[in-house]
Amino acid sequence: RMELVKEAVSIAMLARQKANLKVRWPIRTLFMETKSHEAIDAANAFKDTILSLTNVKELKVVEAPPSGEMASEPFSAGAIHLEKKIDQELYEEGIMNEVKRRIQIMRKDAELVESDRIALIISAEKELESILERHKAPLMGIVNAASISFAVEKTMSEYEIDGRLVKIAIRKA
Repeated sequence: RMELVKEAVSIAMLARQKANLKVRWPIRTLFMETKSHEAIDAANAFKDTILSLTNVKELKVVEAPPSGEMASEPFSAGAIHLEKKIDQELYEEGIMNEVKRRIQIMRKDAELVESDRIALIISAEKELESILERHKAPLMGIVNAASISFAVEKTMSEYEIDGRLVKIAIRKA
């Protein structure tokens, strides 16, 4: 069963790559098309592992190809189909994942340890700023920020996230 799971995860990642769906951007549904009882048992037994490794919210085992826009790849027990549509909730989660990653890199570069609290300063266009504002509390918890402000400072690191410029500065709080 574990070999089937490893193969399914590998094929899902291949489908993501071919469809240009970045791993940090969550996907709503992974469909495992199969008639194999062994594959169905493996999917049910290791569902959480598959979801975690592929950054997918939901796993559905189906006997026929699903409708809609899919990234699909065959595997030994059938086919893997990934839903390509990114709704607003998934988009915001993807943006947050990208911002968190940049902040964690900045923390590392500043030689801060996990317990060091930071003041976070962010400058971005209004839509991104609005997304960050809505998810402010979880962001603060994950990056151990004492505060987040939306402003412009002289020295800020610049990042392109989904084709948009985001500027970030951190200071030890």
